[in-house]
Amino acid sequence: MTHRKTAWRASRAPDQLQAARQALSRFPRCKAKDRTANHQRAVDTVAQLYGKVCRQRLDHAHKTALGLVRAYDVIAHEDLKIRNMSKAPHPGPDNDRPGGFLPNGAGARAGLNKSIHDAGWGVFLTILHAKAESAGREVIEVDPRNTSCTCPQCGHTAKENRPTHEKFHCVTCGHHAHADTVGATNVLGARAGPAPRQPDLTRSPLQPGEESRSLFGLRLCRSPRERIGGHALDERAEGLSAQW
Repeated sequence: MTHRKTAWRASRAPDQLQAARQALSRFPRCKAKDRTANHQRAVDTVAQLYGKVCRQRLDHAHKTALGLVRAYDVIAHEDLKIRNMSKAPHPGPDNDRPGGFLPNGAGARAGLNKSIHDAGWGVFLTILHAKAESAGREVIEVDPRNTSCTCPQCGHTAKENRPTHEKFHCVTCGHHAHADTVGATNVLGARAGPAPRQPDLTRSPLQPGEESRSLFGLRLCRSPRERIGGHALDERAEGLSAQW
């Protein structure tokens, strides 16, 4: 998954929320009954903006997942362990200073963890799986190891293939592209493999020259416009619905 400027980040709500939090930080911490009128007003403003950002994030996840389900029959994504990715680093004791700790990069990691949670990967993937199951689409979770370090042309895997965070340049065959493009190509192509619930999808759902056909009661179409409401069920869907 790539870092993109999502809908709630493009709006003014995050900037307004940051300004409201700064205004709230000027008041001392106290119980709700001890707050002044201005303090309580600042608390309400922050709460309202938090709710607005949350709704915008959820709306963007629903619309993006629905667009993917309507456009594609098979969707593959990296099986990211979000909880482990956003886990705080463990402190390391400093043997030279009793009671002290070595630098563990917790400050820099905090910004990355905040960005991961703000992107809402887990919420988006949960919504995507639910919509795909409802529409009869297949979602495949792929092992994320070396997906962006493996060359899609020659198959060479090395960390030297990533000279920078965004650039990919194979040291063997010289293939160069964006690292996210290489990762998506590896996930969709060599690493996706057969779909577990639909063995027929180990080959191409549509043969050359075939515009559409029925599979498990679902009509697989080359053009997304041929689908109706994202489901594209044909007349035989009722008779095959019991097979699910």
